Amino acid sequence: MQMTGIVPDEITYLCLLSACAHGGLVKEAWYFFESIGKHGMTPKSEHYACMVDVLARRGQVEEAYQFICQMPREPTPSMLGALLNGCTNHRKLGLAEIVGRKLIEIQPITMPTINHVLDSEEIYWMLNFIVNEIRSDTNYRDQDYFLHASENQ
Repeated sequence: MQMTGIVPDEITYLCLLSACAHGGLVKEAWYFFESIGKHGMTPKSEHYACMVDVLARRGQVEEAYQFICQMPREPTPSMLGALLNGCTNHRKLGLAEIVGRKLIEIQPITMPTINHVLDSEEIYWMLNFIVNEIRSDTNYRDQDYFLHASENQ
């Protein structure tokens, strides 16, 4: 990119990090994330959320959690949602409960993965439902099934 004279901006880095998340490219994502500061920019919440998504999709949920804990800013619902999805997909129940509770704490009325407004009791019920399904060793790794099922209710 730099060899061709293209000067990356914040949106360029966001696109690169998003591509890394979808391609499972953890090493490359770290390179791009660290390059943001080298080009005189400060990573925004969206850049941090993409890094969490990169790590969580690859099953590196503990690393993603540590990344969130060490950030110079408070986590956003999108960061925690990406981590919760990774925990669910990779069956990390203990961390899923911690992240789910934090998500409910910072955004008690809505969940980013559901299109309608829920009260906090419904959110707790859904979180418990997910955890119990995973614990029962049901094949519940397909996140789309849960999202579509909850939208149809």
